[in-house]
Amino acid sequence: MNLIISQKINLLTDKLEQIESKLLHSNFELVDRDCRDLIDKRRQLMADIVEEQQTTQTNVHHQNAKSSINKFIDTWSAETLKKNCRTVDFQNTDFCNSFLDQSIPKIWNFSKDILILVSPRSSHLIEAANQRGQKHIIAYFEVDDDIDDNFSKTRCQTLYVCRTAGDIKRVFTLIQTPVARTAILPASPHADLNPSKKAFLSEAVSSGQKNKFENTRAASKFGQQWAKNILTNLPKLAQCHNLHDISAKNTDSAIIVASGPSLNKNIDFLAEIQDKVLVVTALRSMPVLNAAGIKPDIVVQLDAETDEVAANLELQHCEKIENFVFEPFISPGFLNIPAKHYIWSLSGHFYDIHNKFGTRPTPFNVPSVSIYGLHLCHHIGIKNLCFIGQDLAATGDKQYAAGATKLLPSNSNLSMFNVEVPGFYGSSVMTRSSFAYQIQICSDIAELWSKSHPDVRLFNATEGGAYIDGFEHLTLKEFSKKLNLREKLSGKSIVLEPKCEVSSKSVNDFMNDFENGMCQITKIADKISKLDKTEDKSRGLDKKIRREIEKFTSINSRFSLLQTAMQDEIAKVAGTSEKGKAASSYSEFFASVKSFASALKEISKKVRLN
Repeated sequence: MNLIISQKINLLTDKLEQIESKLLHSNFELVDRDCRDLIDKRRQLMADIVEEQQTTQTNVHHQNAKSSINKFIDTWSAETLKKNCRTVDFQNTDFCNSFLDQSIPKIWNFSKDILILVSPRSSHLIEAANQRGQKHIIAYFEVDDDIDDNFSKTRCQTLYVCRTAGDIKRVFTLIQTPVARTAILPASPHADLNPSKKAFLSEAVSSGQKNKFENTRAASKFGQQWAKNILTNLPKLAQCHNLHDISAKNTDSAIIVASGPSLNKNIDFLAEIQDKVLVVTALRSMPVLNAAGIKPDIVVQLDAETDEVAANLELQHCEKIENFVFEPFISPGFLNIPAKHYIWSLSGHFYDIHNKFGTRPTPFNVPSVSIYGLHLCHHIGIKNLCFIGQDLAATGDKQYAAGATKLLPSNSNLSMFNVEVPGFYGSSVMTRSSFAYQIQICSDIAELWSKSHPDVRLFNATEGGAYIDGFEHLTLKEFSKKLNLREKLSGKSIVLEPKCEVSSKSVNDFMNDFENGMCQITKIADKISKLDKTEDKSRGLDKKIRREIEKFTSINSRFSLLQTAMQDEIAKVAGTSEKGKAASSYSEFFASVKSFASALKEISKKVRLN
């Protein structure tokens, strides 16, 4: 594969030299639009070459990357800006394009890199960037910024409107491709882009990249199991409610129960007020609640766990659940847990499933059950949201409440708790990196909701563990007194109103399409592997392989489950794996593709037969 990839770099370099030759010999005779188009193509080619060099760990010297071409581009950009800069007018398309000529780096991937525009006053600059091929654009506004009426009408399909650092961080979780570069630009004459603001935005970008890494690491580690579980669980969805069917009546307060050591402090008082509040808990906490006579309104399970764990649940520690909310990537054994209502949700990443079923994705993207519960309660209109047992830290030699490992085993050890963070009571406590990440996410939520939903109040009555910035910290009794819960009438209820039911036919249709798609991919993988093993390497061979890869890419884009199953392999090739780059041959990579596609096809056939 290295020979073929080297030829690819040579092809890219040839194209680059042709473009640079046109530019250097134009003597400014090219019209601005043509010159701009060539310079943008050069930016993209330079980015493509850098990416190929990193993937193949080769160092190909581009001899024309000299000062002459850079000087030409700088001179041309300055001339066009001078020509179009009689006034700074971000509503003038010519000015916007000249501004971008000056501002976009000389190496730039229009499909993957992110443009951050600070305080845009109109959509013109965004549309100019979009027309030049810029895919990902963040429009960052200060809280008191006004937004032009035409702004919302921009034709850019990947525009992310952000008002906080938390918003920017969340954008990175939505973008599937690795982001190599970002450019932060003022987008109006009054945009505040002083050094402190640049540092603030750069830190948000850096934190967003870390968030993306955490998500990619999880998908790489569990992707194969998630895809298998989703496929196995799909027929069950025809018998379940969807998350969007849920609403709550006769309560405006919810307790979100986690399984930290401090849960035992609050369990008795929670039993006293359980009729006055909505009780939402992780499955792990069920034995603790049941032992105290508490019957939660909603139980959530998101962790896939292993098939062995799911198949050997000691269900004597778990009474029948009223409403069991789950993501379909949990191990199928969890769906043997007795429940009155099963309720599913699935992220927007699995677009093909939602398209086939006519369902809407989970309206939030979160890293833990407790934060999921927080968003779920907010989603159904609860205004007062309170954590208990959400320690997000170890207490002495404890990381779980007594009884919290009866149903599910511990999945971490105390040696992992080596990060120091502020504690609930003021002194420091020890947590682990994934919990530190969750603490930051909770703080981001508090910051965002304080501006977008000022009527929502967030409380942390954990009475131990970590401090969460933006939450009001108090005891559960103080929370009850503050909201006068004892005086409220009982009668809370969860209402399930089907809005879009999944039919058995739609499940079977999906399975048929999926199996046909995996058959096509298997054939393409075989053909690519055969071509790659041809001894006579030539550019003609490379073109044939490229054509087959394009076919594979087109079909693969329709099936999120194969993408999920292969996340580890894709992450290695893309460079987002913590294991680093791993350039294999085409035949090796597509042998993996064939293996995954065949395995998923067999699971689909087996599920349908059952």
